[in-house]
Amino acid sequence: EIEVEDDDINEVEQLFVVFLRVVDAVNPDRVDLTGRFATLGRIIDDDPLIVGFEQMTYTFFEANATLNEIPIIKGGNQRSELTFSLRASIIRGSDANAAETDQDSSDRDILARETQDRTFRPAQQSVPFVFELIDDDEPESIEDFQVELSLEESGLNVNLGGMVGDGSVLFSSARIVIIDDDATVTIGWEEEFTAVNESQGILELCVVILNITGNAFPPDEAITLAA
Repeated sequence: EIEVEDDDINEVEQLFVVFLRVVDAVNPDRVDLTGRFATLGRIIDDDPLIVGFEQMTYTFFEANATLNEIPIIKGGNQRSELTFSLRASIIRGSDANAAETDQDSSDRDILARETQDRTFRPAQQSVPFVFELIDDDEPESIEDFQVELSLEESGLNVNLGGMVGDGSVLFSSARIVIIDDDATVTIGWEEEFTAVNESQGILELCVVILNITGNAFPPDEAITLAA
């Protein structure tokens, strides 16, 4: 007997070989093991299939005004013969809360169907969630939305999100963040008029950021000026 550990982690099936050998016999030369001296053992994982997003948050820049895809991954037992469908639903974030953000609800940089139905077949390891970005020239706040997965059928041996056999984790929902790249920064002299006595020898003039429209510039972005 070989003890099999029953965990709750979806894994690929495990194969192993068990060999026979003579440990003790009165006449070992008369024991023939040249026939069926080995057998193949197979442990088939029966834990739920894990499906989800690889990350909790995905970040895109508005300038990526192309067709963007985020993969929905099937983890663990990739050889599962199960065919099933799921639905990816958009739960609107800051880009839709016009009343709360003082943002026109029509001013959205995300184009995507509110629900997207996807079907996993046995050979498929991933299916895409698809959306497009609108690249305008208006400085805006960060926009975001949540995508949540749900199963089309009940009673399936499938879990949305969870740990898979390699130790990685898949998530049943993901936040997609759109960073505006139309932000502008206004730079100028700190004072409109600066006076100094001749005896002081130095006239110091200070340049400051007067205003930032839209998102702040990245902290590592350098601006070089000449005067």
